[in-house]
Amino acid sequence: MKDTARATLGFALFFCLTSCAVSSGPQENVYVERVVDGDTVRLDNGDLVRLIGINAPELRHGQHVAEAYARQATDALAGLVEDRKVRLEPGVERLDRYKRRLAYLFLPDGADVQKKLLEQGLAFVIAVPPDIRRADEYLAAENTARDEGRGLWARADHLFKDPKSLSARDKGRFRLVKGEITRVIRAKKNIYLKLGDSFGVRIPQSLWREHWRGNPDRLRGKTIEVRGWIGKNRYGYTLPVRHPVMMQIL
Repeated sequence: MKDTARATLGFALFFCLTSCAVSSGPQENVYVERVVDGDTVRLDNGDLVRLIGINAPELRHGQHVAEAYARQATDALAGLVEDRKVRLEPGVERLDRYKRRLAYLFLPDGADVQKKLLEQGLAFVIAVPPDIRRADEYLAAENTARDEGRGLWARADHLFKDPKSLSARDKGRFRLVKGEITRVIRAKKNIYLKLGDSFGVRIPQSLWREHWRGNPDRLRGKTIEVRGWIGKNRYGYTLPVRHPVMMQIL
């Protein structure tokens, strides 16, 4: 009897610990008033919510034209959540730099909204620490869409930019870049993977040790697919990477 009680207590403790590890905060039932774009919604209380773990193509704004599948992504998200109640699970990081709430959204039946968009090929997976706990699951969903040529992945080769083709129009924009690592530079705080003379991937040393490990020189000559927001410094265009989901080694 004592053994049974001890086992039950142990299971309960394990369940509590794992549940706490999985959940990043108290969940809420919220009402989505309007879908702003393929990865952002507005709640009936006025809060803007940015969906964690995905990046959808941008609608037209300012001088930027709409990206391919931007309208389809927006319409798909609207079909799932607009004018409906959903469950919101906040991220570890509660707000982004634009003061939007960062969260996962779930339908009343428990379905993961982000995952549904990825499975349709209407968004790209991203992993931005500290909110990375569903990154591998989301990558698997994206890979399914990619393998089956859904949505954005219908013409996958056209999604990736050659590092040499990057221009001022790409600065600050989310891009997928594919190329060969020609040089590896180890600085004090970062590792730089150069894809030619004018583009480099920047990985903090601490995160390299955590996620990749080993000697980065082994990647010289390897082809990679990297994604994220393009920056620029005096050496050329850069792309910061903080999680392996953002850089696939081919």
